Amino acid sequence: MKFLCALLLVISFKSYAQYPFEKYPVKSYDSVRMKIIYIDENHRKGLAKYKDFTIKLEEEKGLEGGKILLYKKGKLLNKVDGDFVRADAADFPVYIEDVNNDGKPDLIVETYGASAAGLASAQLYTTCFISKADNTFNVLQFESFYDKPQKEYQFDKNNYLIVGESLADYQNHAYWIFDLYKYKNGRLTNVSKKYNYPIAVPYLNKETFTATNKLPKKVLQHFSLKVPASGTQY
Repeated sequence: MKFLCALLLVISFKSYAQYPFEKYPVKSYDSVRMKIIYIDENHRKGLAKYKDFTIKLEEEKGLEGGKILLYKKGKLLNKVDGDFVRADAADFPVYIEDVNNDGKPDLIVETYGASAAGLASAQLYTTCFISKADNTFNVLQFESFYDKPQKEYQFDKNNYLIVGESLADYQNHAYWIFDLYKYKNGRLTNVSKKYNYPIAVPYLNKETFTATNKLPKKVLQHFSLKVPASGTQY
């Protein structure tokens, strides 16, 4: 992932509402805005352009999710399922960054599951188009509740990491579980253990940002997910 115009949190927000990992520096990205085109009152499409690339969001009537299409110079390169019903569920820009350090741009699209209700409507779906040596793209998709504009946090000198947020239930209490991931060989690898993660933050009516020590390490490891996802139970 969340990729790629990392906006710093304003100082006033940082002073009182900040998860532990949000103290680290963030990677900066290029980005282009997703333009929503209204065809009629029931149909929309999304359109974003970056140099030779065009990304389109197409709604599919009656289905739980539309399509995300990637073009280069008008030629269709990829067409993948998207977890959205309305094209205007793409509240974020398209982010551009060299994820795999091959000198070529990679493109990331984030959307909300607009048909969902309640807490499920806060799920963020990320689609990454990662360039390959033959000028095609590997597609990486995952979901998370961590719905900040795309950020990679610098946990040490050489590593910027993606944060995944899931919801877990333990002994009749709900917790946000935060895992750490790194891009490697075209996919996300969980590196939480290296940085003493995951951490748990209570899910309360009055929002809190403080990690709790009420979950044993064994339980936290049980909740740790290989790839970002929406939730699990223990």
